[in-house]
Amino acid sequence: MDKSWMWKDRRSGEFEKGLELFLNYAFKHSSHGNGMIACPCSECKCGVCVSRADAKIHLKVFGFLKGYTQWVAHGEFVYSSAPIQTSDNVPHNVSDICDDMNGLVHEALGISQQDPAMAGIFESNQELPNSVAEKFYKLIDDSQQELYPGCKNFSKLSFIIRLLHLKCLGKWSNKIFDMLLDLLREAFPEAMEKLPKSYYESEKLMKELGLGYEKYDACPNDCTLYWGVNAKRTCCETCKELRWEASENDPSGEKRKVARKVLWHFPLKPRLQRLFMSSKTAKHMRWHSEGRTKDGYMRHPADSPAWKTFDYQHTDFSKDPRNVRLGLASDGFNPFKSPHAPVLSGWSTKGKYACPVCHKHTTSQRLRHKDCYMGHRKFLDPAHTFRKNSRAFNGKEEHGRAPENLMGSTILSELKNFQIRFGKLVDDNPTLPFSWKKLSIFFDLPYWKDNLIRHNLDVMHIEKNICDCIVGTLLNLDKNKDDYTARCDLRDMGIRPELHPVEKENGRFYLPPACFTMDRKEKEIFCKVLKKVKVPDGYAANISRCVKVKPPKIYGLKSHDNHILMQQLLPIALRKTLSKAVRSPLIKLSRYFRKLCSKVLCAEDLVHMEKEIAIILCQLERIFPPSFFVTMVHLSIHLATEAKIGGPVHYRWMYPIERYLGTLKSYVRNKSRPEGCIAEGYIAKECLTFCSFFLADYVETKLNRSNRNEEVAKSSSTGLDLFSMSTRPLGKGIPTKFSDEILRKAHQYVLFNCDHVNPYINQHYQLIQERNPRAGKHVIELMHSENFASWFANHIEHNIECKGDTLLMDLKQLAKGPNIVGIQYKGLLVNGKRLKQDEDGFMLANFSNVKRHNEPYILAVQASQVFYVEDPLENGWHVVITTRPRAEYNMDHVGDVDMYLQSPISNIQLEDDNGDVSYIRDDVQGVGLIPIRPNS
Repeated sequence: MDKSWMWKDRRSGEFEKGLELFLNYAFKHSSHGNGMIACPCSECKCGVCVSRADAKIHLKVFGFLKGYTQWVAHGEFVYSSAPIQTSDNVPHNVSDICDDMNGLVHEALGISQQDPAMAGIFESNQELPNSVAEKFYKLIDDSQQELYPGCKNFSKLSFIIRLLHLKCLGKWSNKIFDMLLDLLREAFPEAMEKLPKSYYESEKLMKELGLGYEKYDACPNDCTLYWGVNAKRTCCETCKELRWEASENDPSGEKRKVARKVLWHFPLKPRLQRLFMSSKTAKHMRWHSEGRTKDGYMRHPADSPAWKTFDYQHTDFSKDPRNVRLGLASDGFNPFKSPHAPVLSGWSTKGKYACPVCHKHTTSQRLRHKDCYMGHRKFLDPAHTFRKNSRAFNGKEEHGRAPENLMGSTILSELKNFQIRFGKLVDDNPTLPFSWKKLSIFFDLPYWKDNLIRHNLDVMHIEKNICDCIVGTLLNLDKNKDDYTARCDLRDMGIRPELHPVEKENGRFYLPPACFTMDRKEKEIFCKVLKKVKVPDGYAANISRCVKVKPPKIYGLKSHDNHILMQQLLPIALRKTLSKAVRSPLIKLSRYFRKLCSKVLCAEDLVHMEKEIAIILCQLERIFPPSFFVTMVHLSIHLATEAKIGGPVHYRWMYPIERYLGTLKSYVRNKSRPEGCIAEGYIAKECLTFCSFFLADYVETKLNRSNRNEEVAKSSSTGLDLFSMSTRPLGKGIPTKFSDEILRKAHQYVLFNCDHVNPYINQHYQLIQERNPRAGKHVIELMHSENFASWFANHIEHNIECKGDTLLMDLKQLAKGPNIVGIQYKGLLVNGKRLKQDEDGFMLANFSNVKRHNEPYILAVQASQVFYVEDPLENGWHVVITTRPRAEYNMDHVGDVDMYLQSPISNIQLEDDNGDVSYIRDDVQGVGLIPIRPNS
């Protein structure tokens, strides 16, 4: 039966005819005996019984429930998961309205589905292991067994999966789930008779559909894994520690055999196999080859030179798009404390050779209490003036060159003759050259030495640490890099004598104010800007809660707070506080990170950024003391080069990994067994996420859960787009009666911004020109603007016949004009003003002197999301920052892509200041210190 009429315009004759057919069918097959049926409109959702007249009104006003293509509530038989022949604009599967448990069982066990008429029946020649066949038949039986006699919406299997799905989404405890089962059993004893009695029994069913894990005993000192040839050992041959927990009654632990340490292993192969076997995910496994945009820009790692080089070197692997490439996040975590970062590369990120990119060519200098990493002039062009400017830097000229990329073959040649033993108690390993600690186990992979990037630098933590250094130094906070020790470092190096500590007669030391030192008023202005920031929902956390104005202080920022502060708010806060020589390189550093974090990268831009960051760091070297240049500050010089090789950073930074680690931590309920809690929580989430693919479309799952700001979806319309905008009002609407002048201007704006009205606009304009041949252009446009609405209404009324055409019917309604009474809301969720640009490239708007004009309205879809940061010194002026709405993605075309994560970057060029920098501020007092011991 063709049911495409269900999604046609509800004013059309085709819908009217189809509606009568549906009502006749429904009352014939599913009437409750009292002349009523379950109403399938989008409001009642088959949950309310109504009369024929009421059902007809509801369906004409609200339309059918989305996806209701099989009339299961009105007597139509539910077939298997075979596709239904419907029109293109309606769902094509029975699972749109019913859970597809048959498909779930087949795909969970990797068994292909047969012809719909033979669903659930094996042909005689299909052989399966007895255990798999037994499990399959049991699940098929559960999927076909009604929850209770006469139940059409739930089977035994689908109901328990839906309950487990609620537990997973709602994060219920096992106890709450058991209590719910008891309540349902008490209320519906017949329906619950054959269902599990507890979560423990339900979990057994879930594990039959999901993928498990394996456990291997390990040495408590990480020397040995009791697996393979070591599976039967009872102690570690390296450190001689026992494998089992010992007790007084069982000194060897072999009676109870409780391992002292356990490795939880989640096999990868079956999980990849399920992704390929499932009809829901198989096509996505080839997207990188068949679905992505290929236009020369880097949107995905597949667009990067690293990916393409691997393809070139391994043609047999790359020619099949189904072959999988894995990215490994090697950052470990502690469920009870903050994450730590174990290094799998084998290179120590501390000490003289801390930079893993510069490796043995790292330029470092030992200060009194730490190492600093400067020498960024070697990354400049050979003829740059900074190279010979010894006074502004470390007192020496720079003739060196930037180090070349470290190749995998070089690492192998350096470390191939060293043998390393592993374990906490091993202390006799040989000393490796430079900062090597071991040869990474990844070199056992045959292709590892040829990878252009073996280990990615984490932009998230680098950006956070740089932001902490800048803010801490400017505001004299905990991470201040300009203290007494830093000034002594300058004295030891014999540079910048103006900033050396001065000993007074009373034994106190005086630190002269540096060029970046802020007085109390400037610090308060800096903090006031951040304190007054109000950002759109989903853009960032409430940073103002971490800011105090008196005394000026910033505390408790998370990594993403530093991300927003570094890229958006820090340059704005610096606008009116420091001299241009100081704030200019900081603003350019902010823009560097914004361009680096673009969703779409261009290789030419990255080449320019490589040169730009070298100049920025050299400018910072002239301003800040050597102690400012910790490892993280230095690593920023390699980020553009790495992005040029590896592609966009948001596929390679730690934000999604850290968030997921937080999710895993939330699974811990029993703090004495965190590993087991995490393992069981992960298995449950993995299984139910897979099951979510087969639940009916109207069921809210992790896969289709709408964003809280998502607009309400409307039925598709063939009429004017103007009448089918998806918007959601904010707050309670207030009925308002508008004046004739406001209605006239609103109607005029809508008409002149509707594409389907353009032919009539041109026709009226030509008519005005013909009737007034001597009138000037300004007069004609004025007459056209003032008279078009009335002419259009008269023209549509007398010259256009609708004849059931939805578009013409909408035009006729549009010509009549708006209602005099409308609903006002405080805002909408939807798909000028005076401006100026300051010397730092920020766009500013003044709201205190906005002129009224003849077009005070816009269409909802023409609105853009922005927020404003108040200027602390110029009253009425605000810095404008444009943003992307929460959870909005558009990756189809270059012109539609948000090239930068947040606001567009100004085209204004901040000139490089290559002249001498004044190290002292004359308008700020220095810092007096108590007497300091010589050895402190």
